[in-house]
Amino acid sequence: MTDEQKEKLDTIVDALEHKVPREVLVKAIEKIKSMNDEELRGLHFVMDLMNKHDIDINLYEETTNL
Repeated sequence: MTDEQKEKLDTIVDALEHKVPREVLVKAIEKIKSMNDEELRGLHFVMDLMNKHDIDINLYEETTNL
């Protein structure tokens, strides 16, 4: 990973660390590490957009029917 990619990964992890269980976050980190530049930019854009508009969705609960 490039330094820019690592910085974006850190930003995404910081945003998600209190919203999902640790084991889910670890799997997400592995998936994010395998993303290409375009996919990573897209994910970072979505996270920025959610933060900008103060959208706080518990994605883990929404997708696991807890």
